[in-house]
Amino acid sequence: MENNQNENVKKDEILEESDAYKVDEEASKIENQENLDNEETVSELEELKEEPEDEGPYVKLSVKYDYKTLKYYNVFSIVYQKHFNILYIALAALCLGYAVFQVFYTIIPTIQAAQENGEAISWTIFLIPVLFLIFAAYAIYSFFSYEKGIDRNLTLHFNNTNKITTIETKINHKGIYIVSSNYEGESFKYEWPYITKICEIPQYYYFYVGKQPIIVPKDENCVLEGDLATLRAIVDEQAKIKPYKKVDKDIVKKPITYVHPSELDEMQKNSIEVEEVQSQEEKTEE
Repeated sequence: MENNQNENVKKDEILEESDAYKVDEEASKIENQENLDNEETVSELEELKEEPEDEGPYVKLSVKYDYKTLKYYNVFSIVYQKHFNILYIALAALCLGYAVFQVFYTIIPTIQAAQENGEAISWTIFLIPVLFLIFAAYAIYSFFSYEKGIDRNLTLHFNNTNKITTIETKINHKGIYIVSSNYEGESFKYEWPYITKICEIPQYYYFYVGKQPIIVPKDENCVLEGDLATLRAIVDEQAKIKPYKKVDKDIVKKPITYVHPSELDEMQKNSIEVEEVQSQEEKTEE
């Protein structure tokens, strides 16, 4: 009996070991299958990553948001987007018209009536026309001096900061890709459906995402890859399906003579280096 019991116990132990081996074997098969699936997925992703994207013709430019760039955009925005010049003219005409109306229909009749009745003339009747004449004069001054105001604000801005934002812009038939110097390693992609309108002046293109402009210069010195002819072709293609505005004349009247503090420092360093080289050459000749 004891022998039979021992044999049964041994059989049970063998069966348990066999079942455990089968479970381990099944788990090993599942794990191997998962590893194979992962390896296939990784290889597929690598193939997709290595496969070059068909970008087609493109142009890549470096854009400096310096004094010139910001001045041209501010003038364009004030005159051709917000139409402040028309607002100033309309305000001046309105104020002058009301002042004239007050003179002929209020002041003159009041003075005549006071003279006939022998009454004193109050100075308050001149207050409203004078105020409107001052408003008209301010509107006329603003119309002729808006560019001076832009120069003043930009000068204050760049005098307080030595940093000029530089943006690399890549444009192709799919959209506009931007990498800013303020966000290293971070890029922004705007596909063409998100570009709401295009404006153009002789010096720049303005691609608007809502009210926010993407400024692109028409300067060969700013081109890193491609050429301006490719950019022109892309703009012409998009201008057929989007709101497009072009201004052919130079919109800036006052010449730009401002020198950035950072550029001034660099010029001074170069001047010092040139002087040192010249003095060294003179010593060598002696």
